[in-house]
Amino acid sequence: MKKGSLMNLAQRILPAFPGVVKHVPPPLKAVAIEPTNVCNLRCTICNSQCPSLYPVRKKGYMKWEEYKNIIDELAQLPHRISLGLNFGGEGLIHPEFCKMLEYAASLKKFNLGFHTNGLLLNSEVISTIMKTQVDRISISLDGLREKHEAIRVHSNFEKVEANIIHLLEARNQHGSKLNLSVNLTVSNHTDQEIEEFINYWVKRVSQVCIYPYETEDLEILQPENFFDQPTIQRNFCSNPFFYMAILWNGDVTTCCDDIAGRNFMGNVHKKGVRAIWKGKSYSQLRLAALKKEFHPKSACYKCDAWKKVFVENSRIIKGKDMKVTYSGLAKIYEHVSTVPAN
Repeated sequence: MKKGSLMNLAQRILPAFPGVVKHVPPPLKAVAIEPTNVCNLRCTICNSQCPSLYPVRKKGYMKWEEYKNIIDELAQLPHRISLGLNFGGEGLIHPEFCKMLEYAASLKKFNLGFHTNGLLLNSEVISTIMKTQVDRISISLDGLREKHEAIRVHSNFEKVEANIIHLLEARNQHGSKLNLSVNLTVSNHTDQEIEEFINYWVKRVSQVCIYPYETEDLEILQPENFFDQPTIQRNFCSNPFFYMAILWNGDVTTCCDDIAGRNFMGNVHKKGVRAIWKGKSYSQLRLAALKKEFHPKSACYKCDAWKKVFVENSRIIKGKDMKVTYSGLAKIYEHVSTVPAN
């Protein structure tokens, strides 16, 4: 059954059984842990710079013992977790980031990755990535050279590119299976700038991912560029059924797009991960997601990101050596030496 069809089926059936939604939580499959919400850039497209949202969150760093307690609890779950060490800031700024990677990897319970702006990918970090066999890394670039530096204020394209080259060299030397992607979020880019970005990177990295821009209310601008048949009527969101984000101070939110932490579910230092996942706040949000009825102050109220669930993954051939996959909100470009006929 296709992903969108499965979600539609769940939306029709589950509201008739609120007791199931309330008392039988689904398995937690993906967790983001925010080492810090401090960042070394001031990107023009980042909602963390939105003055109406972000000042409510103090800046800080997760303490080692608190991080270790979270990881230990997640490792007790009976299934493997997709774990990302990033959320609202630049995780590599945390002075114990490498130690965090090493500890999570040592338990062999996680599919491990992180997102970064690439400025701090130094030799120590790259060595740790190879040693811990990190599964995936995504690097936000948002353009080439001048475009990159205009959007990602305080960045340096040449330095980031050099860091990526060093990471690729290390991957080759160690025979690593690291999936390395570079990302561009479409804002004021021309079609030519986007095409140049794709062509510049697609033969060098695992994937080039092109994302739509989301406003501070999580509304997608120009959705027609990312959805062949944009869903007009609001539909079901799956995030509360598999995902949790833990902020640096232990607060929990429900969505990778809610960097302001508006969907507060509780604090793991007071309740623990499993208690929050099984708790009243999460179950109420799951019912709200099924009924498509959200409180006006919820991050979900105007959100468009739920549409990613209803994008049927499809492969489009472009030229002789590139494939494009629609996956969620992203257009993913990959270089291939040979492309099978449709």
